[in-house]
Amino acid sequence: MADLKIVPASGTFADSESLNDAPLVMTTPTGIQVEDMLQEERRSSPSARRGGSPFGGARMRRPGYSATWYPSTSVDDQQTDFGLVRQLFTMGAPIWRQDGDIVILRTTVENSLFSTDAILPDTGRAFPDELWTVNVGLNYIHQFDNGWSGGLMTTVGSASDKPFHSIDEVRASVLGFLQVPAGNDRDTWQYSVMYAPFSDLNFPIPGVAYGWNPSETFQMNVGIPFSVTWKPLDALAFNASYFPLYNVNALVTYDWTDDLQFYGGFETIRETFLLTDRASRSDQFLASEQRVIGGLRWNIWRYAALDVNAGYAFGRYYGEGGNRRDELYDLVDIAPGPFLGSSLIVRF
Repeated sequence: MADLKIVPASGTFADSESLNDAPLVMTTPTGIQVEDMLQEERRSSPSARRGGSPFGGARMRRPGYSATWYPSTSVDDQQTDFGLVRQLFTMGAPIWRQDGDIVILRTTVENSLFSTDAILPDTGRAFPDELWTVNVGLNYIHQFDNGWSGGLMTTVGSASDKPFHSIDEVRASVLGFLQVPAGNDRDTWQYSVMYAPFSDLNFPIPGVAYGWNPSETFQMNVGIPFSVTWKPLDALAFNASYFPLYNVNALVTYDWTDDLQFYGGFETIRETFLLTDRASRSDQFLASEQRVIGGLRWNIWRYAALDVNAGYAFGRYYGEGGNRRDELYDLVDIAPGPFLGSSLIVRF
């Protein structure tokens, strides 16, 4: 099956078989992952040993469970503190496979539990006690006989303080892609269209990128999205990516041994929710933060890995309205602070 290296994205790095060995991929706002689907196929091999997300904790997208704790910090212009525990459970597996076709069913359940007496300042409502994201996705990839690869990825779910409270809290996204060899044995042209109405760009987004692979140690996707991967040493890798408008990510990883890896980096996290008591049906509740993170990944068993990480989150704010800060009302700014996370990642 062809190796698709990049797809439209918004949010975080996607998973990889190894922190260093797999190409950098990002996800759409609802977790659609082309490379992840292909990795599911590869993981069926008995020789597959590694797995997990380059970033651990609550951003993990491999099957498993993760939790991240943000100790209480202050709220700007309010006499109260703000604490957060974020949990994530993911599960996915191929449900059909034949020749060059594969279909994967996956589900994601994420919960953010807040400890605060903060209010939404313009409307006077209490800050939500918790926020949920529940998604189910069906992903299909086809490998054509001529070397082309194409597919369709769909996700349906609800992100709200009360998920699936009504049809107004249900949302969907879709992504179609085609990858075409570029006339040599290395490079590819990648075409895609993504529609995720609650993302930063809430209209159909075409993507065109050229996958330039001059060597085994350097790969770059030039276009939308953009990414670059450089491995100056077998055990050391640098990755960076950008997807409009706000998603900038960078990661460095080091394999200390075959079973122990260290990593550090920067990532942007942006999530949107539909509160059940929102004033307008179109209003989104935006959560945004940036963070630096460092951690280690330990392959404790052939079928499981443990990730422990810590870092510092800043640029944290919540608000309702549009998908940009200057479009928000009920804006709540959270002071910077540390976080601590861990995850148990399952491999099949």
